[in-house]
Amino acid sequence: PEVLSVDGASTLHKMLQDGPVFVKFFAPWCGHCKKLAPTWEQLSAKAAQKQVAIQVAEVDCTAGDNKELCGLFSVKSFPQMKLLQADGEDSVGVVPYQGGRTLQEMFDFVISFHSKAVPAKARVKLVNGAGKEDL
Repeated sequence: PEVLSVDGASTLHKMLQDGPVFVKFFAPWCGHCKKLAPTWEQLSAKAAQKQVAIQVAEVDCTAGDNKELCGLFSVKSFPQMKLLQADGEDSVGVVPYQGGRTLQEMFDFVISFHSKAVPAKARVKLVNGAGKEDL
């Protein structure tokens, strides 16, 4: 399975309706992002193989509608990984990933949220496909 590509808030909103999404926010010119890319693809494959009900996706913060989306999720450096889960109609629970960059470390993080609610560190609102911060 491929890493899912997010193209704006409406795409992310649809993904979240299918369950939690572990998102990598990146920029194509970022060296650390390029280094992480193969591991991110391996994570997506391993999650699918182990039937973990969490989608693995990425957001190119330099592309069109994604600039606003990255701002909404307070992405200020690259890469940033965050676990997102729908929390009501238009609200999204956010847990920033601050662990290591190995496949096993990221997989252990994903597994820790498999089949249970994500204890969000922050909440963000997605309104009508356009992002808007919930203050």
